[in-house]
Amino acid sequence: MGEHFKIIEANAGTGKTFCLSTRLLSLLSLGVPANRIVSLTFTKKAAGEIRNRVFQRLANAALSNSAATELSEQLNIKIQDKVFFAKLLKELTAGNNRITISTIDSFFHQIARLFSAELSLPINWKLFDQNEYQSLVIETIVYALSNAKNLDAELSVLLQLLNEEEIDKSIVQKAYRLTSNILDSHKESTNPQLQFPSIDQIDSETISTALLALKNAPIPEGKTGPFTNWTKSIQESITLFSNKRWEEFLNKGIPKVLLQGE
Repeated sequence: MGEHFKIIEANAGTGKTFCLSTRLLSLLSLGVPANRIVSLTFTKKAAGEIRNRVFQRLANAALSNSAATELSEQLNIKIQDKVFFAKLLKELTAGNNRITISTIDSFFHQIARLFSAELSLPINWKLFDQNEYQSLVIETIVYALSNAKNLDAELSVLLQLLNEEEIDKSIVQKAYRLTSNILDSHKESTNPQLQFPSIDQIDSETISTALLALKNAPIPEGKTGPFTNWTKSIQESITLFSNKRWEEFLNKGIPKVLLQGE
């Protein structure tokens, strides 16, 4: 079979995707089971491009004898017809015989999940990307406020704690940073009592309570009165929140600053 392992290192635009897809197709054409082949790269985009190229070249060869001849020559194998590659394509798409083309972190994530017990990890643990992590921070803030026994009092305490830092910083940015620190501590802890419940959906009563708290939130003042940018930002968020325009709500004003971590 020749080489069992191969590493390809090259600059962008030099044909790595074509080279890798050729290598994978060559192994498949030589009878190596798809589920015995692993191809790893750094990004999801690159993994997707390699996968698409493999299936595209294989599908073209399965539809045309001329394309089958061309692919055979590229793979440096005996000339095969479209029937050969059609069979190969069918085997490749079978449920239990799929090739692994993924990012390095995703691959090791799959392996680690198989040994969750041995690694002392929760059964349903997962890795978060940046967007998921930011969503978790927001979820944690919502959970903390929605379960407060005295929302007005606890929100005021939160504002006071945040305002101990520089006054020109966004309150939500500070909330995000503080909550991130809490979550970082939580992730490093093995104490089940420190696990945050997951929120799948927030009921209407909680939404109404959060909206009321947002409307009544105290705004820091300077020498000339309340900070205009805070007032405007909060008012805009209230309008979008009230109309349940969630996408706009998350992409403007306070939520946008929070998601960007600025």
